[in-house]
Amino acid sequence: MSGFLPPRSGPLAEPGEERVVDRLDFALRNLRTTAREADRPAPLLAEPSGPGLEPGAGKPSPDQRRAALAVSLGHAHFSAGTLASAEREYRDALAADRGNGDAHGSLALTLARLGRLDEAEQQLREAEAEGTRISPTVVEEIRRRRAATGC
Repeated sequence: MSGFLPPRSGPLAEPGEERVVDRLDFALRNLRTTAREADRPAPLLAEPSGPGLEPGAGKPSPDQRRAALAVSLGHAHFSAGTLASAEREYRDALAADRGNGDAHGSLALTLARLGRLDEAEQQLREAEAEGTRISPTVVEEIRRRRAATGC
């Protein structure tokens, strides 16, 4: 875990990135504290992913890095059950990088879990308009939830 968090200076010193890194750091500390209190291990975060962050894709832009950090923070909140905070992070990621498929799919799933199916479906349409492919699992969960509501 210690190898995942980026340094406070150097390559991530782009404007705005420090705010995301600070929020990620704060969330990780809170998740570790919560996990200790609940006597369970803290969730592990995946390496940042998204367009331009694949191995061999070259250096990601500052916006792509900022989006990847926000998505990771969103995943941490989602895993902890703080869905409103996860939604905020996924929206921040999309504001930085509209083409981040992970943010699109994760936001759609978060909205569905919050019971906001119209917004979740709208997010799927926006992702499609951006040319982003969403996981069939996410699409299926939204479809199942819609069917369960009878709407």
